Amino acid sequence: MSDLCPVYAPFFSAMGCTSAIAFTYIGASYGTAKSGVGVAAMSVLRPDQMMKCVVPLNTATHHSSFSTTIVYCPSVVYDRYHRSTAQSQHSS
Repeated sequence: MSDLCPVYAPFFSAMGCTSAIAFTYIGASYGTAKSGVGVAAMSVLRPDQMMKCVVPLNTATHHSSFSTTIVYCPSVVYDRYHRSTAQSQHSS
């Protein structure tokens, strides 16, 4: 390996992606739980305004899928770039 890419670089890149995914799902599950408690409390205290509390619950639930997309996109772009670079180097 060169000075620009040490031997331990793949380990830290994999650990970075893993921690990003783990914290994404931890945050999404925490937000879903907190929103669920809010919906339950609102349905007991003010049933006429319960549907207003469903929006944060929906947002917290979908947060995990959006964050997963953001985590995976750079790796897909990186992989496509390097595959195209490798193909252009082999063809010339």
